[in-house]
Amino acid sequence: MIYAASKGIIGKALKNDEFYDNDFPEAYNEKKELNPEYISYHRKEYGLTLTEMKNLTMKSVFMYAYAIKNDGNNIGVVVIESTQKNRYTEDLLRSVMEEHRKTFKHFMLYAIRNKVRENLKEEGF
Repeated sequence: MIYAASKGIIGKALKNDEFYDNDFPEAYNEKKELNPEYISYHRKEYGLTLTEMKNLTMKSVFMYAYAIKNDGNNIGVVVIESTQKNRYTEDLLRSVMEEHRKTFKHFMLYAIRNKVRENLKEEGF
């Protein structure tokens, strides 16, 4: 599912460096139908349309996102989500991300450089 980078949890992380949300309503009601409150929450908090929200593969009730930066520029976002509320505490996730931030950054830079090389090779350079 692709939507604008300004939307969703990724958009929140890109704007705020990180974002933690454990306030989702339950995704499904007793009849196993998508909860209207869940749909409304996605619209209000994340700017997702009904179609965008319905197309999300995972109907998470917990999300955390952390922007990976290089020289002050966003180069990626790590997203952790769950269908289980209270899966992780904000402090735990912040601690883990800070501990492994450099590893994620180096991985992203490596992947980006390899993709650029691959594209150049395909274009005959």
